[in-house]
Amino acid sequence: MIHEHVNETSDPFPATICGVHVTAVETVVGQFSQDASGASLETSNATTVYTAANGNAIEFHRAGSIRDTAPVDNGCDAIVAALS
Repeated sequence: MIHEHVNETSDPFPATICGVHVTAVETVVGQFSQDASGASLETSNATTVYTAANGNAIEFHRAGSIRDTAPVDNGCDAIVAALS
């Protein structure tokens, strides 16, 4: 079983929102798990804060997950071997 966790905050970086120059900082929190069969689940959420020179700020938040089933041997190895 594989289990990984990430919690990172970026250094401030320049951005432009609707023509307004801002400073942005992004925070990402996520987890990845994979079992012995190869099936996996990855979840993450991220928040980005955009701050203008006058101190006004807006925040964007997004989250999601990705689930993959275990790999399936569809016989490609045998086909490749036969054709090689």
